[in-house]
Amino acid sequence: MHELDSDDLPEGSLDHAVNAINEVIEKKAKEPKPQFRKAQLLILQGDLDGAKNCLAECKRLGGEPRDVREALQKVKALEKEARERERALYGGKIQTSSVHQAEAVIQAAADARKARIYKVLYALGLPLILPAQLVLMGWRALVPLFGKLLGRGKAKDE
Repeated sequence: MHELDSDDLPEGSLDHAVNAINEVIEKKAKEPKPQFRKAQLLILQGDLDGAKNCLAECKRLGGEPRDVREALQKVKALEKEARERERALYGGKIQTSSVHQAEAVIQAAADARKARIYKVLYALGLPLILPAQLVLMGWRALVPLFGKLLGRGKAKDE
């Protein structure tokens, strides 16, 4: 056993095994087996990302392809289980999309609705607007003509 004052880890703990395997990896850096064993330990600890990295290093160093492939399949299965647990635990409780995006969509829909309303109102008001626009255009055309006529008349009188 271990003393409570000691910084040593208890015999048989996974942390103790990881420390031991790290020492082996320092001494035998070019061998794939210590990387594979570390990956197995990390899988037991639940560090799936670390296990993937160790398995990739093991494969790079020339580890047994079948063993590495089986370990990677186990890691993927554990990741899938973790995602399913999270989905069951948090399903729908966490915000799935940005509130700002939803607000932007709502604002865009409101702007499009306003534009359609203005077009409809313009089309419905066209019988009233068109004669008024024609009168205004005629007035604008006649005012300069009257100005010229009146202006010439004043110039002839003087």
